Amino acid sequence: MRLITYIFFVTLFNSLCLYGQTDTIESYIKTKYKSNNSVSNYNLACLYAKNNEKDSAFKYLSRSINLDGKDCYALYDPDFNSLHLEHQWKLIEERINSAFFNSNKCLDTLTLSKLRDYYYIDQTIRNEFTLSNYSIEAKGKFIFLDSLNITTLENHLLNSNLPTKLSVSELGMNYFFIYLLHIPYDLKLKYEPYFMNRLEQSEFSLKQKAYFIDKLLIEQNKKQRYGTQLELIKSENRIRMKPVENLKELNRIRTEMGLESIEDYLKWNGATIE
Repeated sequence: MRLITYIFFVTLFNSLCLYGQTDTIESYIKTKYKSNNSVSNYNLACLYAKNNEKDSAFKYLSRSINLDGKDCYALYDPDFNSLHLEHQWKLIEERINSAFFNSNKCLDTLTLSKLRDYYYIDQTIRNEFTLSNYSIEAKGKFIFLDSLNITTLENHLLNSNLPTKLSVSELGMNYFFIYLLHIPYDLKLKYEPYFMNRLEQSEFSLKQKAYFIDKLLIEQNKKQRYGTQLELIKSENRIRMKPVENLKELNRIRTEMGLESIEDYLKWNGATIE
């Protein structure tokens, strides 16, 4: 499920199912939303799949793929588990994979595939943890799955060359950057020379450098430099920016790294400065 509209669609769908009016969803969406909205079609497919209405699920998933065929999230979304044994699911997989690899030509498609696996599994388990409101029960499951996901990719990387733009495409490098952000501190230190080398080759951006450096500093119990790292204060139900080295100069150095103003960044994330 696409997190951004999850609450709305679940509420709508459950209400209509309660009164046996699932057929009205289509007319509602047609009047309320544009038919070329891939996210709306995707979320409808998720809800139909969870309700075991497979024909409708495939209908809307197909429509979503027609609008955004390079998006691979469906292959990893647990909402579609009920569809995996159906013949149509194989066709869905083929369509998505064909569009994906045709759009991301590279020399090492196996590593690109592993990076894609890591990225989408990572996003799925983080979305589920967020939707649990960071409950203690969900945290244990998240830590286990996150560690397993990291270990799976790390084991592959031990037996292959480290990614480059030529070997895994620009998108593959973006997947790997997410990996670098989320791995434990000792692995970050291991990959730091590699990251700086690829940065010099313009295969990582200054914006990505800002996030990577801030992660390293925070994990060293130091103040961050660029203000990219936020934290949830659960007891107060709010998000705040972690301490920075120089608040007065923050916007200037953020601009140098290609980042938006700290005011816009915090507003977008619903966060505050302590």
